Amino acid sequence: MTVLEFINKINSGEAKKLTLDVATKLKGKRIAWIYLSDKWGSSKTVNTMIVGNLITEWEYAKTIPSERYRSMADEWRATMSETSIFESKGNLYLLDDNGRDVGLRLFDYMEDDEFTYMDTFLDVYYIEL
Repeated sequence: MTVLEFINKINSGEAKKLTLDVATKLKGKRIAWIYLSDKWGSSKTVNTMIVGNLITEWEYAKTIPSERYRSMADEWRATMSETSIFESKGNLYLLDDNGRDVGLRLFDYMEDDEFTYMDTFLDVYYIEL
């Protein structure tokens, strides 16, 4: 499927914004997704994945090696403010079924429960395959 075909699915209502409620129901299912933004550009390709676990940014950081520390979480503990660490414990990552970070984020400070791609300006739309 091309990005243009996917955008047509958004316009027809077949593709919807990815929300927390939907993401929890999609675990183990295959989806196609793209991100869109008026400001920052949009997906160049349609991504596919089998939906895996939701995990906090902090918990995910515990799995990432660091050059000077056991993990990125340990590095953050040594270098970041308590406020930043607290925020990371509220931000969610939606992983694929292999536990890989594909860039789908739900930031705790956002007013809605919609996922974004990597930052707050890139709306994520999906369809179940």
